[in-house]
Amino acid sequence: MKPNMTIKIAILTFVLTCASATFAQSSACAKTDYDCRIKELRQQIAANPKDSELYYNLALALQNKEPRLPMHLLPILFVRLAGP
Repeated sequence: MKPNMTIKIAILTFVLTCASATFAQSSACAKTDYDCRIKELRQQIAANPKDSELYYNLALALQNKEPRLPMHLLPILFVRLAGP
């Protein structure tokens, strides 16, 4: 391979790596701070109520906070949170 092509591939790889890190979802909450995560997700849902991924993530955060909820009820909770 030509040296010029190797440099271009290295630069492209670096740029794509940086771009993917930029688009990673950031959160002010700790990974296991479910109360904070639930509050944050509810605020995001208020701002963007049509984003179904937010409802899904809220259902998962509620599931992690209250592990007594059986996993087979998670889809029902998701549908109820999403509303009509």
